[in-house]
Amino acid sequence: IRLPEHKPGFNAPLSVRFTERREIRITFFPIAIHLCQAEFRDAERTIAFQRETPRNTPATNEVKEQRFCVLSRDGWAEHKEKLIDLVSNVYRAWSDAA
Repeated sequence: IRLPEHKPGFNAPLSVRFTERREIRITFFPIAIHLCQAEFRDAERTIAFQRETPRNTPATNEVKEQRFCVLSRDGWAEHKEKLIDLVSNVYRAWSDAA
């Protein structure tokens, strides 16, 4: 997957990082969830997202928590298509809202 170039911090709707255990962690900030609520409901049917209070990103009036998933190589292979679609929708909505 190739993400559009973005600056870290408040200018990004999501974060992709690799953990020390060689897993991928994808975090969707509240604005991403706000902009793509239907897409998140659909993705949550198959992907086990966890919720947490955002540390450095603002909440929205409707969405107070960010969601993330941590995937092994096998987990990534299983959910890759759904996550690529979700990320694409988030960036499209993010661009349209800007």
